[in-house]
Amino acid sequence: MTSNRARFGLGKSSMPDLIVRLRDWLRGKSKVLIPLVSFLIVCCIEGCAFIATVGPLTMPDPHLHLGSTYALATLQSFNSTTMVDSPDGAKRAQNLVGDSRYIDQPTVSNQTVEGIDITALKRDPQYDAQVEALNSDDHSIVHVATRSNQYLFVSYLPQAIGMKFGLHFGLRPSAVLKLARLTNLLAFMLAIGIAIVMIPSGKWFFAVFGCLPYPVFCASSLMADGPVDRLHGMLHRVVTVAFR
Repeated sequence: MTSNRARFGLGKSSMPDLIVRLRDWLRGKSKVLIPLVSFLIVCCIEGCAFIATVGPLTMPDPHLHLGSTYALATLQSFNSTTMVDSPDGAKRAQNLVGDSRYIDQPTVSNQTVEGIDITALKRDPQYDAQVEALNSDDHSIVHVATRSNQYLFVSYLPQAIGMKFGLHFGLRPSAVLKLARLTNLLAFMLAIGIAIVMIPSGKWFFAVFGCLPYPVFCASSLMADGPVDRLHGMLHRVVTVAFR
């Protein structure tokens, strides 16, 4: 009588063959897995370090990015606009209604990325003051004209998703912004990870480029401009080439 092992093709050589096939598969995938996993680990550590050391309101144009994220998270991205005076002349600003801790926050720190000195990984001297102001019980519902209409609202989708979850579950504002920063970082990692997998060559270049401090800092903040947008554009071109 034929044994069950023989019936199902599990002879003496089956296990070694399986190991050989697994080894060959891993060798073929290593060209993708090694740069991909390396990027994900380094970028995650780097981004979390920025979130832990740089204040949630310390970034270039904080009113713009915080207001735009809040507008999308609260479904106000299509609110009416009004003309306001600015140093560059009269401009249209979007009317938002909401928690003053998000859209009328006096502790924002408008600094360039170079001015923040992100590579030093030193604790932002304004970090604690920003968290305290965000979590303050002294707040109200305000009507504010903001710059949330300056960029296309979809640029803030990852941040807004994190903020929406935080608002929905009643988290403290500092935790809400931290969650928004994390979802922005995850979206960045996903975009670059897909690019690394799909491009036929230059995977290590993309992995190293995606770990540079400047784009990772932008991705770990509420920002949606500069290098992050350009990286998304590069991903679009890579995907277009891959599907030709």
